Amino acid sequence: MATPSVGRRMWTGPRSALLGLVVGVGLPFVVAALVPHDVHRMNIAMVPMLFGVVIAALVGGLIVGVLACVASAAVLSYWYFPPRGEFAVDRGLDLLSLGMFVLIALAFVVVLDRLVVRATRETEQRVRSEAALESEQRITRELQLAILPAVLPRVPGVEVATRYVGATDGRRAGGDWYAVVPVGCDGMALAIGDVAGHGVGATAVMAQMRHALRAFATIDPDPSRVLERLNQLLLFSSPDALVSVVYGVLDVPNRRWHQANAGHCLPAIRDPDATVRFVEVGNGPMLGLARDVRFPSGSVTLDRGSVLALYTDGLIERRGEMLDIGMERLAASLRTAPEHPDSMCDAILDDLDARESEDDVALVLANLNLE
Repeated sequence: MATPSVGRRMWTGPRSALLGLVVGVGLPFVVAALVPHDVHRMNIAMVPMLFGVVIAALVGGLIVGVLACVASAAVLSYWYFPPRGEFAVDRGLDLLSLGMFVLIALAFVVVLDRLVVRATRETEQRVRSEAALESEQRITRELQLAILPAVLPRVPGVEVATRYVGATDGRRAGGDWYAVVPVGCDGMALAIGDVAGHGVGATAVMAQMRHALRAFATIDPDPSRVLERLNQLLLFSSPDALVSVVYGVLDVPNRRWHQANAGHCLPAIRDPDATVRFVEVGNGPMLGLARDVRFPSGSVTLDRGSVLALYTDGLIERRGEMLDIGMERLAASLRTAPEHPDSMCDAILDDLDARESEDDVALVLANLNLE
C-alpha cells in the first residue's frame, strides 16, 4: 500500500482514497436527491456537503478533498440553478453563497492537510525518539551486566550473595553497582554505590568507580583513603557527577566491619538472634561535592552467623513515602529471611517488591559463618 510522504499528503492508499471519494463525491448527490430545489435554506444542503469534503480530505488526502469540493460545487450549482424552474431568491445571492462555499471548502481541505501532515511528522519523530531511547536503554543494560562481576571471589568463613535488578521503567537505567574484593588472606572488601542520574553516562561513571575502587582497595584497603582517592578521581574525570557509596573491609577472623559511608544508604546487620541494626558510623558526604573532603570511618563488631546487608535506595525508596518506612520494611524482611545468602536475597527482593521497582536495585549480603 502506498503511503503519503511527510510534507505533502497528496494521496493516501487506494482503499482510503476510494473511501474518501465515495463519501466526498457520493454525499453531494445524495443531498441533491433528498433536498427539494425550492428550499431556500442554503445551509440545509451546504452543511452535509461540507462535512463530506472534510471526511474526504482526512481519509483520502489533498487530491481527494479537492475532488470532493469540485463535486459538491457542481451539485450545488445544479441545485441553485436547475435546468427547469426558477428560484425566488436573487441569483446574485445564490452565486455569492456558492462562491463562499467553495472557498470555505478549499480552506478546510488545505488546513486539514497541513494538520494531518504535522501530526504525522510529530508521530514519526516520537517513534524515532522512542526507538533511539530503547536502543540506548538496551546498550546501557548490556553494559551494566557486563561491568558487574559474573563470579564472586571466595574467602573462607564468609558467604557472599549479590543481586542486581533493573528498573521496570526502561527509561531509567541507572548507575547502581557493587564490588567484592579479597583483601589479604582473610579479609574481604565490600562496596556498593549509586551514580546520580541515568543512561549511558551514569553507566560509564559506574564502571569507572567500580574498577578504580577495586584497584585502590588492592593497594591500600583503608576505607577513608579509598573514598578520598575515589573522590579525587571523580572530580578529575567527571566533575559534574555525584556518587554515593559505602565501602568497608570485613575482617573475618576478628568479626569486624570497618567502613566509610559517602552519602549512601546505611548498611544493615542481622544478628544471629534475628535482631536488625543499621550501621551509623563513618558517615560523610557524597563523592564529587568538593576536593578537600575527608571521609571518616568507623567499626562495628559482628557475631558468628551475622549477616551484613549493603543495598541501593531502589530497594527501600518508594515515591511519596518516607525513607524510614522503607528501612523498617527492610528490617522486617531481614528478620524473617532464610539464613542462606542466596535464599535471603531472593526473599528480600520478593518481600519489598524490588523486582517491580521504578529504580535499579543492587543488593549484597555477606554471611559471617565461621566454623
